[in-house]
Amino acid sequence: MSAHSIHKWQSLGTRESVKQTRGNMQQHTKNEAEVRKAIHYAHQVHKEASCQWPRARVIPVRDVYPNPSTTYIPHCAILHRCSDDTGCCNSEAYTCMPIKSHRVELFFYVSISFLSFYYIHCFFYKSKN
Repeated sequence: MSAHSIHKWQSLGTRESVKQTRGNMQQHTKNEAEVRKAIHYAHQVHKEASCQWPRARVIPVRDVYPNPSTTYIPHCAILHRCSDDTGCCNSEAYTCMPIKSHRVELFFYVSISFLSFYYIHCFFYKSKN
């Protein structure tokens, strides 16, 4: 199988997706400049937003430790997470999810343990609906 074919299978996943994409491209005729811009943007998304590493997210401590009698200072934690808004998979049929995580101890005026992701990957997700 050629490198181009391998890329198509990895990006699109199924024969139907390949056919649909080919049909969509044939329906829309664009000039060369627009095509170059689209290709450039696709590379930019792949480079900057692919599901390769977790991104730092600000998580309210109460979302993890909902103790109303405790005041957390600071009231947020910076944790590494992945989701569909932090990592883009090659197809809508996949979602960015953690493979490995570990506990990190963050220091507030009380020591608290949080789960932080450190290895992520795209997994097949049946339906986005």
